[in-house]
Amino acid sequence: MKMWWSLFKREISFGTEMVRSQQALVVLGFILMILSAYLGYYFKSGAVSKIWLFIIYFQVLAPVLYMVRSLNKERERSPLWYQLPMSGWKLLSAKYAAAVLELIVGFAAALSMFLVVYKLETSQEDWLKGSGFPFEEAAYFYGLLQGEGWLWIVATGIIAAMLALLVVNIYFIAMVMSSRVGRWMGWLLSLLIVSAYVALHISFEMTEVYSVLVEWVSLGGAGEDPIYAGELLWSALNLAVLVYIPAWLLDRKVEV
Repeated sequence: MKMWWSLFKREISFGTEMVRSQQALVVLGFILMILSAYLGYYFKSGAVSKIWLFIIYFQVLAPVLYMVRSLNKERERSPLWYQLPMSGWKLLSAKYAAAVLELIVGFAAALSMFLVVYKLETSQEDWLKGSGFPFEEAAYFYGLLQGEGWLWIVATGIIAAMLALLVVNIYFIAMVMSSRVGRWMGWLLSLLIVSAYVALHISFEMTEVYSVLVEWVSLGGAGEDPIYAGELLWSALNLAVLVYIPAWLLDRKVEV
């Protein structure tokens, strides 16, 4: 556990390498918040809150970008990371945990700034009244702070995790293939394999069989579409498969 914790702390440090220090990152974030609040209050154009709304939606790609950056760092340091006396699952779980933490912090910061700037930009007495963009988004995200709409968080988290795990699978399948058929052909085959999985996954979800299997116990809605307990179970099974494959490859097949 001590070694895993050390790996996790090292992963956290990856996020601050571009600004060289955590203190510089805090200062940069503080300046950005002050500037956003000033522009929102002074101009009241609505543009600043829309930028922060875009940043909120962009967070779904944060785990993908983190895993790409982290795995590329390990490739540069190869084979040190692969030779650590830990299972593939533990090695990768430190990265997954850091990616989740980065997603939570980024989403919370972007959500808070969106609501603050939106409140400063609107001239309405009741800032949550209105219809259309971005009034509905502001009301919905304000509801999240009060514990409402948790299914949207779950659905978004599943999408973010799925995208990140697909990238991890592409990476490790490519490593296995590259040692056998060459680097470029290995990456091509890896992309084809994962693309075929995604295509089959989407095709199956469009069938009547899928609807019969998963549409039971409605939990409410995320937007206009209801979410069923069966869908969450199906997503959990797919995530488990995508988590298992790279850990298995790392333990048994990846050559360093």
